[in-house]
Amino acid sequence: MAPLLLVPPLRRYCGWAGSWRGQVGRRRSGRTPARIADLTTLALEGQATGDRAFDALGSVARECAIPHKYIYDLIEGFALDASGWHPRTEQDLLKYCYHVAGAVGCMMAIIMGVDPDDEATLERAADLGKAFQLANIARDISEDDAAGRLLHS
Repeated sequence: MAPLLLVPPLRRYCGWAGSWRGQVGRRRSGRTPARIADLTTLALEGQATGDRAFDALGSVARECAIPHKYIYDLIEGFALDASGWHPRTEQDLLKYCYHVAGAVGCMMAIIMGVDPDDEATLERAADLGKAFQLANIARDISEDDAAGRLLHS
């Protein structure tokens, strides 16, 4: 029932985000962060990519006037994950959290009606995204440690 209450762009964004994250998160997909960025650029330029997730991204970004910066910031987070990068300082950890969740917070705020030029509100949206990511990291410490993935120093 809850998805029916979402405004159409938000409902499309949530579907796109899940599909897109699924596509780019699969190592077997053969999509490197560079290829993801290329497909994203095509989609943001309004060109068909042949992939529904990327095409939906382009549609939502145009409809909601999402600054492309946030989308590419998220891709940078995918690149950090793909490279096996690990934060060494608190600042590194906050950078990672911004890229994988803070940028999403900004996009969600814009989709829900925040003006893309409202820097103060978007900073708070990024902070909320980073806080959620930090909570996820804390929740998953044992599991991540067992998998050899260290996101804290």
